[in-house]
Amino acid sequence: MSGLECADENATRPGEVCQDGYWRIDADAGLDAEGGADVELDVELDATPDVEPGEDVDTTPDIVECVAPEELCGGACVDLDTDVANCGACGTSCAGAEECVAGACVPEAACEVGDERSCYTGPAGTKGVGSCEAGLQVCNSDNEWGDCQGDVTPQDEVCNGEDDNCDGAVDENNPEGGASCDTGALGICADGVETCTEGAIECVPTRSASPAEECGTDGTGNGQDNDCNGQVDDGCASCVPGESKPCYSGPPGTEGVGVCDGGAQTCNGNGEWGACQGDITPSAELCNDDGKDENCDGAVNEGCACLNGATESCGTDVGMCSTGVRTCVDGKWGTECAGEVGPAPAELCDGSDHDCDGDTHNGFEGLGTECFVGVGACRNAGTMVCKGDGSGLECDGTPLPGLTYYLDSDGDGFGDSASAVTACEPPSGDHILTGGDCDDSNADIYPGATELCDGLDNNCSGTIDDGSNMCGADQSCQDGGCCDESYLGGPNGGNSCNGQLCNGDDAHCASGFCEDITGPSNDACFPAHCNDGAQNEDETGIDCGGSCLKCWADQCTDDSECKTGYCNWRTVYNARVCTWARN
Repeated sequence: MSGLECADENATRPGEVCQDGYWRIDADAGLDAEGGADVELDVELDATPDVEPGEDVDTTPDIVECVAPEELCGGACVDLDTDVANCGACGTSCAGAEECVAGACVPEAACEVGDERSCYTGPAGTKGVGSCEAGLQVCNSDNEWGDCQGDVTPQDEVCNGEDDNCDGAVDENNPEGGASCDTGALGICADGVETCTEGAIECVPTRSASPAEECGTDGTGNGQDNDCNGQVDDGCASCVPGESKPCYSGPPGTEGVGVCDGGAQTCNGNGEWGACQGDITPSAELCNDDGKDENCDGAVNEGCACLNGATESCGTDVGMCSTGVRTCVDGKWGTECAGEVGPAPAELCDGSDHDCDGDTHNGFEGLGTECFVGVGACRNAGTMVCKGDGSGLECDGTPLPGLTYYLDSDGDGFGDSASAVTACEPPSGDHILTGGDCDDSNADIYPGATELCDGLDNNCSGTIDDGSNMCGADQSCQDGGCCDESYLGGPNGGNSCNGQLCNGDDAHCASGFCEDITGPSNDACFPAHCNDGAQNEDETGIDCGGSCLKCWADQCTDDSECKTGYCNWRTVYNARVCTWARN
């Protein structure tokens, strides 16, 4: 243990007392540092510390004496017999491989493996002082002492109630202290300095309260709360009536920036300052084109989207739209776009871009494509075009008129023209596209059918029995029947079977000749021109044109008439009799 350390707390020795493990000067012993009697001073101590904030305080105790075998070297007690830095005498140090033995530097002796010894790598005179303590060296396999392990050497002093730098003083020089602090008291009593006290930082007041407020010679005070009651210059006048001073009521740092400027305060008759007059404080930016900084932040018109009165184009000029103009009001663009022609609610199909999107026919994608109208036979092609009102598309095709259908009741492939119906699709029933059937109840009668000598219009030509060669050679069709054309006075003679149906089944005209020539003796023609029944010279001036050769209708001319049904030739030929009774 060095001469500075002690073990028994509050133990004494001449002029010293053991405190915190160190010998310190005993102020109660009445001795000075040299052991003499204290001199009593006739002074009054001020409770306020005579320490300015931040000033170091030297609390290192004076070293009184060293206990043998230690001696004082450089302010520290050392053992000159073993201290390698002070071997045999203060300041005599041994080389790195030497040790101090009996006050002499000698080569370090080899050690046995596993041997241990105390060691210390700190400055001479600090081992065992404060927090500093020796460590341990172990002899290694090379019979050399290893590194010193576990020794504690001097460190910077911190406020912890310990002697960290091993100089014999605890927390000397106010470690970690010295900064100004607020004690939490009112007025000037709040001023303090951070001070290391018993191992902890405390805010120690540097000023104490005055008995009363200090108002000064003019009675206005000093602008401080000297009596620490929370009121500044209470009881003092604020000012001298009539005096004035500059003032500014805006936020700190804005005076003199932009349009902001200070004003003046005047002291009234009560010794109080009036309101600040004439100062200009920050306001919202007006966004005018005058270069003024109304909010006094050093920037002009920041936050303004535009300057008041400015104009710009708005809207679009695409399609049917046209742009307008909007105006800046209060630093913002107005919502009205004056003169603008905006998009229509919906596109129109007329070749123009009404909704102003650059597409003239969006929503009418089928424009110009092929389309169809009508059904069945009426179906016809067209093109998709815009409706007249532009609301959509329509097909410009015109349906075909359709086809004419005829009812074919008899199934002969020709319909009754009177039943004609024009339609896009076939009507119900037996309707066909070919008409012209003059008798749709008879399947043998139709246009183009073979004409027969039957008193019918078989081919629908409009004329009955108008076919050629219907009865073969030497026969003609008469009233719906085929008859031989025999001549009166011919080689065979006889009369034609006028009015009979010569169809092969008539008994009266089976051979085509008359079988019985009997009947009234009437002339064949009327008036009579062929009295003897032959074309001869007895005729009158009217030529019968051969009408008396064959007795049938329409053979007499020139207003004469052939009397049908008989002839006046009365000769029997081949025993055949012609029945004349049919008129």
